[in-house]
Amino acid sequence: MAAYDALMKFVSDLGCSVPLEQPYPLVPLKLFFDGNSDEGSIAANRDEHFTLTQVRDWLFSLQERSDVRDILLMLIEEPDEFIEWPYAENIIVVTSATEEVVREWAEPRGAEVCAGMLYRTVPKLELSADWQVWTILWD
Repeated sequence: MAAYDALMKFVSDLGCSVPLEQPYPLVPLKLFFDGNSDEGSIAANRDEHFTLTQVRDWLFSLQERSDVRDILLMLIEEPDEFIEWPYAENIIVVTSATEEVVREWAEPRGAEVCAGMLYRTVPKLELSADWQVWTILWD
């Protein structure tokens, strides 16, 4: 499972402890989704009709927008008997878009939007005045 090993090496290189605890690792979309077929690996409270493939496609389409600098996933759990892949609780969006626009992306998918970060994470995000951090989550 080379993709899984690459993801866990990235987490380890960030200096995160296993089992995961704060600060939680932020991982790039590609690294999280490559080789991942575990429907339970992201946003467990999302609508069951919003599949892992649909979540992936939606996030990659957002990442291509000119007003989005980056999208990262915050991992909070290691795989266990219930999940095969590290679990991503929150989606972190670095964008110049307004709160209203970010809500337009998230709310049709049943997600909530919060300004900033809800937990301590690594790596720290370096932001200029034009960029803001939003957390998208299903609660």
